[in-house]
Amino acid sequence: MKDPILRVVNLKKYFPLRRGFIETLLSRRRLYVRAVDGISFNVGEGKVFCLAGESGCGKTTTARLILRLIPPTDGKVYYKGVDIFSLKGKELKRVRQEMQMIFQDPYQSLNPRMRIFDIVNEPLDINRKDLSYEEKREIVYKALEDVRLDPEEVVDKFPHELSGGERQRVAIARALVLRPRVIVADEPVSMLDASIRVSILNLLMDLKEKYNLTMIYITHDLAQVRYLGDDMAVMYLGKIVEMGPVDEVLDRPVHPYTQALISNVPIPDPTLSRKKIVIRGEVPSPVNPPPGCRFHPRCPYAREICRREEPKILEIEKGHYVACHLYE
Repeated sequence: MKDPILRVVNLKKYFPLRRGFIETLLSRRRLYVRAVDGISFNVGEGKVFCLAGESGCGKTTTARLILRLIPPTDGKVYYKGVDIFSLKGKELKRVRQEMQMIFQDPYQSLNPRMRIFDIVNEPLDINRKDLSYEEKREIVYKALEDVRLDPEEVVDKFPHELSGGERQRVAIARALVLRPRVIVADEPVSMLDASIRVSILNLLMDLKEKYNLTMIYITHDLAQVRYLGDDMAVMYLGKIVEMGPVDEVLDRPVHPYTQALISNVPIPDPTLSRKKIVIRGEVPSPVNPPPGCRFHPRCPYAREICRREEPKILEIEKGHYVACHLYE
């Protein structure tokens, strides 16, 4: 079996909580938002690994950590066997060229004062100073063609002159222009009209096959996970609660939280129905998460041990992992 191209080991990110002057005087204890709290997973080369979960579970923070856009509190991210947090200078710059991100909001991620050519060309200007203008122009045009835009029509336009779908295609072209090995896509279709989401998803899959890309795809939509993913992890309050091959997890979910999420996915056939599992209560605060299993205040199967001890993540089937006391 080939070594994974990306390994995440016990990754943590705690953000210090800003407090008012009076609160600071009354309490010396520093408070932290535990956005990501000790997660581990592997991503195989050429695979699509999906991180799924509700808003606020730590998916986007994980993506930013993987690309070293923010420093970790603890843990390691290994890219091709090298810890990216230990890299500096030219080595770090080389790795960053091989790992690129597609951001969620195409209306915010493109500079409104730059023309499309300059937006897509910017990574080349920064990282490939050895190339001539003509060589860069050829690469930019090829990247725009790859995302199914006509270069002659769009290169002189500004972002506001394009539709949302076209803007996201430009963002994808910008991510591709350095020919990366790994793409991190942070809910890349959530801001787009439903009518064009499938075309963007199909584009991502075609590009993955064409360039043998490894992709980390972040979403709250399990239908997109089914459509795109090879492997997946379900996150809840900064923790991974279930992980494995997409078909295995979605067809045979074992964690109560995963079961509840899947039960609420709409079924296209109106003649079919399934029992919905209602998750009662509010998501606990990441500043003061509950002891033991973080899902236990909302879990219909919670036992005394769930309130006392944090469950270990265990392999229950080949490649299928769950963090739940019910399976110990």
